[in-house]
Amino acid sequence: MKKSIKTFLAFCEVVMVSFMISCGGDDDNSYEKNFIGLQKIDNILYFLNVPEHTAEIRDGKELSGMVSLPSSVVFGGETCIVNSIGSRAFYGNANITSIIVPNSVTSIGKTVFKECSNLKSVSIGDGLEIIEEGAFTGCTQLESITIPNSVELLGKNAFESCTALKSVTLGNGLKSIKEYAFVECTQLESIAIPDNVTELGEGIFVYCSSLNSVTIGKGVTSIPEKMFDFCPKLTSVSISDNVVYIGMEAFANCESLKSITIPDNVSDVDIYAFAGCSSLTTIVLGKNISRIDDTIFAGCKLIKDVYCYAAVVPDVPKVGYFIENRDATLHVPAALLDLYKNSIFGLNFKNIVAIEE
Repeated sequence: MKKSIKTFLAFCEVVMVSFMISCGGDDDNSYEKNFIGLQKIDNILYFLNVPEHTAEIRDGKELSGMVSLPSSVVFGGETCIVNSIGSRAFYGNANITSIIVPNSVTSIGKTVFKECSNLKSVSIGDGLEIIEEGAFTGCTQLESITIPNSVELLGKNAFESCTALKSVTLGNGLKSIKEYAFVECTQLESIAIPDNVTELGEGIFVYCSSLNSVTIGKGVTSIPEKMFDFCPKLTSVSISDNVVYIGMEAFANCESLKSITIPDNVSDVDIYAFAGCSSLTTIVLGKNISRIDDTIFAGCKLIKDVYCYAAVVPDVPKVGYFIENRDATLHVPAALLDLYKNSIFGLNFKNIVAIEE
């Protein structure tokens, strides 16, 4: 059915081109000057809009080896700038090993390089603004990627299951990273989210089993659901002071995480946020934490010390224990020592002591 629809759409484009040609008058060059439609040039199928002098790559599945895409093509003496790569243009092409995207390209469409299983190297020009959904999903030989500063949007599942991807550099112009952008990048070891990023989707780094170090930029105010779920080697997390909310299961099952500092501006940590962090021993709660759910640290049996700087004792929604180690020590400001000792929050701890100044 999908194939039939694509055939029909291609037929419509040909009809449109024929219409443009029939309206071209007697000028010998009218065909070229008014051409809008599909044209194959050097084994690449383009959609040309000659009046606008633009070209979109529609199909490059005949290409192989090391490929450098052109920044422009010439049709009938008219130059068209290659400004986009259309959806599925290289989908499943197992013959390309490297690709150079020129500065003229501003967008890479959905699933453009999906399942290009032998693609090892990608160089992206400085003109790119958008990488759409699933653009590099399943590129299992891709080892590194540098996102230029010009890119503002990284789409959903953009690099899903790039299982050889070890190094990712995100450009400073990036503003949005959508859901599951790097899910199952099992060789990725570290990531730094730039300060200009303000929007993060859920589950971006789920199942990144080699990820050990994370820096979250100043533009992020919310760490979404399942952001780092099942990152068992994560040992270091630097959370920006501008974060106010940590979502459900955001750091769940990070089995190597030994300590966590929740910044002063965070007021709410959602359920199971650190559940299954079985090596966690030290927790620092900032000044504005207002609520602790009894599931947040579920399965964290090695917690020894909790430092809480909140001027108001955090609420515990249920009369129960959110700290499983009954011998853990709570450290609080000296002026609030009695207040904590007489609270439901304080019932979680065998020892409550004043923080040494």
